[in-house]
Amino acid sequence: KGADVSVIGQTLSFTQAGAGWESIRGNMSKSSGQWYWEMTPTSGGSVHTMLGVGNSSASISTYPGNNANSYGYESANAMYYNSAVVYNASTYTLNDVIGFALDASSGKTQVYKNGALQYIFTQALTGPYLPMPSIYGNTGTVTANFGQLPLKYTPPNGTFLNPKDAASGVTFSNNNMTVGAASAAYLSTRSNTSKSSGKWYFEVTLTTN
Repeated sequence: KGADVSVIGQTLSFTQAGAGWESIRGNMSKSSGQWYWEMTPTSGGSVHTMLGVGNSSASISTYPGNNANSYGYESANAMYYNSAVVYNASTYTLNDVIGFALDASSGKTQVYKNGALQYIFTQALTGPYLPMPSIYGNTGTVTANFGQLPLKYTPPNGTFLNPKDAASGVTFSNNNMTVGAASAAYLSTRSNTSKSSGKWYFEVTLTTN
Protein backbone atom coordinates (compact mmCIF):
# COMPACT_ATOMS: atom_id res chain seq x y z
CA LYS A 1 0.00 0.00 0.00
CA GLY A 2 0.96 3.65 -0.48
CA ALA A 3 2.76 5.55 2.27
CA ASP A 4 -0.36 7.50 3.32
CA VAL A 5 -2.83 4.62 2.99
CA SER A 6 -4.33 3.12 6.13
CA VAL A 7 -6.40 -0.06 6.45
CA ILE A 8 -9.29 0.43 8.87
CA GLY A 9 -9.04 -2.17 11.63
CA GLN A 10 -9.55 -5.69 10.37
CA THR A 11 -12.11 -4.58 7.80
CA LEU A 12 -11.84 -4.44 4.03
CA SER A 13 -11.90 -0.63 4.00
CA PHE A 14 -9.01 1.76 3.55
CA THR A 15 -8.44 5.50 3.75
CA GLN A 16 -5.86 7.83 2.22
CA ALA A 17 -4.66 11.12 3.73
CA GLY A 18 -1.87 12.14 1.34
CA ALA A 19 -1.76 14.90 -1.28
CA GLY A 20 -1.83 12.82 -4.48
CA TRP A 21 -2.77 9.42 -5.85
CA GLU A 22 -1.95 6.40 -3.68
CA SER A 23 -3.13 2.83 -4.01
CA ILE A 24 -3.46 -0.44 -2.16
CA ARG A 25 -3.38 -3.95 -3.62
CA GLY A 26 -5.21 -7.06 -2.51
CA ASN A 27 -3.21 -9.80 -0.80
CA MET A 28 -4.50 -12.69 -2.93
CA SER A 29 -3.57 -12.79 -6.61
CA LYS A 30 -5.34 -14.82 -9.28
CA SER A 31 -3.83 -16.29 -12.42
CA SER A 32 -6.75 -18.46 -13.58
CA GLY A 33 -10.48 -18.82 -13.12
CA GLN A 34 -13.30 -16.28 -12.93
CA TRP A 35 -13.67 -13.89 -10.00
CA TYR A 36 -16.04 -11.13 -8.97
CA TRP A 37 -15.83 -8.42 -6.28
CA GLU A 38 -17.33 -5.02 -5.53
CA MET A 39 -15.75 -1.76 -4.35
CA THR A 40 -17.64 1.25 -3.02
CA PRO A 41 -16.45 4.80 -2.14
CA THR A 42 -18.05 5.37 1.27
CA SER A 43 -16.70 8.76 2.41
CA GLY A 44 -14.89 11.82 1.10
CA GLY A 45 -17.31 13.84 -1.01
CA SER A 46 -14.67 15.80 -2.94
CA VAL A 47 -12.24 12.90 -3.35
CA HIS A 48 -11.41 11.30 -6.70
CA THR A 49 -11.16 7.53 -6.70
CA MET A 50 -9.69 5.11 -9.24
CA LEU A 51 -10.77 1.50 -8.83
CA GLY A 52 -9.07 -1.19 -10.83
CA VAL A 53 -6.90 -4.24 -11.29
CA GLY A 54 -3.11 -4.51 -11.24
CA ASN A 55 -0.30 -7.00 -10.99
CA SER A 56 2.55 -7.12 -8.46
CA SER A 57 4.60 -4.65 -10.55
CA ALA A 58 1.91 -1.95 -10.52
CA SER A 59 3.03 1.14 -8.62
CA ILE A 60 1.22 1.85 -5.34
CA SER A 61 2.38 5.48 -5.32
CA THR A 62 0.06 6.33 -8.19
CA TYR A 63 -3.31 5.21 -9.60
CA PRO A 64 -4.23 1.94 -11.37
CA GLY A 65 -4.05 2.62 -15.10
CA ASN A 66 -0.94 4.78 -14.82
CA ASN A 67 1.19 2.18 -16.62
CA ALA A 68 0.99 -1.14 -18.43
CA ASN A 69 0.81 -3.08 -15.16
CA SER A 70 -2.70 -1.98 -14.21
CA TYR A 71 -5.95 -0.45 -15.40
CA GLY A 72 -8.58 1.56 -13.58
CA TYR A 73 -11.98 3.28 -13.60
CA GLU A 74 -11.87 6.90 -12.39
CA SER A 75 -14.86 8.42 -10.61
CA ALA A 76 -14.88 11.27 -13.14
CA ASN A 77 -15.77 8.62 -15.79
CA ALA A 78 -12.50 7.69 -17.55
CA MET A 79 -11.17 4.18 -18.02
CA TYR A 80 -7.35 4.28 -17.90
CA TYR A 81 -4.64 1.96 -19.13
CA ASN A 82 -0.95 2.84 -19.53
CA SER A 83 -1.62 6.53 -18.67
CA ALA A 84 -4.17 6.87 -21.48
CA VAL A 85 -7.96 7.16 -21.46
CA VAL A 86 -9.26 4.14 -23.33
CA TYR A 87 -12.97 4.77 -22.78
CA ASN A 88 -15.33 7.31 -21.21
CA ALA A 89 -18.02 5.65 -19.10
CA SER A 90 -20.48 6.94 -16.48
CA THR A 91 -19.29 8.97 -13.52
CA TYR A 92 -19.65 7.45 -10.06
CA THR A 93 -19.79 8.90 -6.57
CA LEU A 94 -20.26 7.95 -2.91
CA ASN A 95 -22.08 4.65 -2.34
CA ASP A 96 -22.08 3.66 -6.00
CA VAL A 97 -21.08 0.00 -6.26
CA ILE A 98 -18.35 -0.74 -8.79
CA GLY A 99 -18.20 -4.41 -9.71
CA PHE A 100 -15.24 -6.20 -11.29
CA ALA A 101 -15.65 -9.51 -13.10
CA LEU A 102 -12.15 -10.81 -13.78
CA ASP A 103 -11.47 -13.70 -16.13
CA ALA A 104 -7.91 -14.38 -15.00
CA SER A 105 -7.45 -17.07 -17.64
CA SER A 106 -7.96 -14.62 -20.51
CA GLY A 107 -6.97 -11.37 -18.76
CA LYS A 108 -10.29 -9.68 -19.53
CA THR A 109 -12.12 -7.66 -16.88
CA GLN A 110 -15.73 -6.49 -17.08
CA VAL A 111 -16.41 -3.34 -15.04
CA TYR A 112 -19.89 -2.51 -13.72
CA LYS A 113 -21.51 0.47 -12.03
CA ASN A 114 -24.51 -0.46 -9.90
CA GLY A 115 -24.97 -3.62 -11.93
CA ALA A 116 -24.69 -1.96 -15.38
CA LEU A 117 -21.77 -2.92 -17.60
CA GLN A 118 -19.49 0.06 -18.30
CA TYR A 119 -16.47 -1.37 -20.13
CA ILE A 120 -14.49 -4.54 -20.77
CA PHE A 121 -10.73 -4.21 -20.35
CA THR A 122 -8.97 -6.43 -22.90
CA GLN A 123 -5.55 -4.76 -22.79
CA ALA A 124 -2.46 -6.93 -22.47
CA LEU A 125 -2.07 -6.82 -18.70
CA THR A 126 0.18 -9.62 -17.43
CA GLY A 127 -1.06 -11.62 -14.44
CA PRO A 128 -1.34 -12.78 -11.74
CA TYR A 129 -4.01 -10.16 -11.01
CA LEU A 130 -4.86 -8.23 -7.85
CA PRO A 131 -7.69 -5.84 -6.93
CA MET A 132 -6.24 -2.30 -6.78
CA PRO A 133 -8.26 0.72 -5.54
CA SER A 134 -6.79 4.21 -5.26
CA ILE A 135 -7.76 7.57 -3.74
CA TYR A 136 -6.52 11.03 -4.72
CA GLY A 137 -5.62 13.35 -1.84
CA ASN A 138 -7.64 14.43 1.18
CA THR A 139 -9.27 11.79 3.33
CA GLY A 140 -11.55 9.34 1.60
CA THR A 141 -12.61 5.77 2.22
CA VAL A 142 -13.23 2.83 -0.12
CA THR A 143 -14.74 -0.46 1.05
CA ALA A 144 -14.23 -3.76 -0.79
CA ASN A 145 -16.54 -6.77 -0.74
CA PHE A 146 -15.04 -10.06 -1.83
CA GLY A 147 -18.01 -12.05 -0.59
CA GLN A 148 -17.52 -11.58 3.15
CA LEU A 149 -20.84 -9.68 3.02
CA PRO A 150 -23.85 -10.25 0.76
CA LEU A 151 -22.98 -8.94 -2.69
CA LYS A 152 -25.08 -6.08 -3.95
CA TYR A 153 -25.35 -7.46 -7.47
CA THR A 154 -25.37 -10.92 -9.03
CA PRO A 155 -21.85 -11.94 -10.10
CA PRO A 156 -21.80 -12.30 -13.89
CA ASN A 157 -19.02 -14.87 -13.66
CA GLY A 158 -18.45 -15.45 -9.95
CA THR A 159 -19.40 -18.17 -7.51
CA PHE A 160 -23.02 -18.36 -6.43
CA LEU A 161 -25.65 -21.01 -5.73
CA ASN A 162 -27.03 -22.14 -9.05
CA PRO A 163 -30.83 -22.04 -9.52
CA LYS A 164 -30.41 -24.26 -12.58
CA ASP A 165 -28.77 -26.98 -10.49
CA ALA A 166 -31.21 -27.34 -7.61
CA ALA A 167 -33.96 -29.64 -6.44
CA SER A 168 -37.54 -28.60 -7.09
CA GLY A 169 -38.80 -26.49 -4.19
CA VAL A 170 -35.54 -24.71 -3.38
CA THR A 171 -35.94 -20.91 -3.29
CA PHE A 172 -33.24 -18.32 -3.95
CA SER A 173 -32.64 -14.77 -2.72
CA ASN A 174 -29.80 -12.31 -2.03
CA ASN A 175 -28.49 -12.51 -5.60
CA ASN A 176 -28.49 -16.31 -5.45
CA MET A 177 -26.31 -16.39 -2.33
CA THR A 178 -29.13 -17.47 0.04
CA VAL A 179 -31.36 -20.53 -0.32
CA GLY A 180 -34.44 -21.79 1.46
CA ALA A 181 -37.15 -24.41 1.14
CA ALA A 182 -40.69 -24.83 2.46
CA SER A 183 -40.61 -28.62 2.31
CA ALA A 184 -39.77 -30.87 5.27
CA ALA A 185 -37.72 -33.09 2.95
CA TYR A 186 -33.99 -32.69 2.33
CA LEU A 187 -33.49 -30.49 -0.75
CA SER A 188 -30.15 -29.44 -2.18
CA THR A 189 -28.46 -27.11 -4.62
CA ARG A 190 -24.91 -26.82 -5.91
CA SER A 191 -22.79 -23.77 -6.66
CA ASN A 192 -21.90 -22.84 -10.21
CA THR A 193 -18.12 -23.14 -9.66
CA SER A 194 -16.13 -26.32 -9.03
CA LYS A 195 -12.52 -26.65 -7.84
CA SER A 196 -10.07 -29.47 -8.51
CA SER A 197 -6.93 -27.99 -6.93
CA GLY A 198 -5.78 -25.34 -4.48
CA LYS A 199 -6.98 -24.40 -1.00
CA TRP A 200 -10.43 -22.85 -0.54
CA TYR A 201 -12.46 -21.49 2.35
CA PHE A 202 -16.17 -20.76 2.63
CA GLU A 203 -18.81 -20.31 5.32
CA VAL A 204 -22.44 -21.42 5.49
CA THR A 205 -24.80 -19.84 8.02
CA LEU A 206 -28.15 -21.24 9.16
CA THR A 207 -30.36 -18.13 9.46
CA THR A 208 -33.77 -19.77 10.08
CA ASN A 209 -34.77 -23.21 11.29
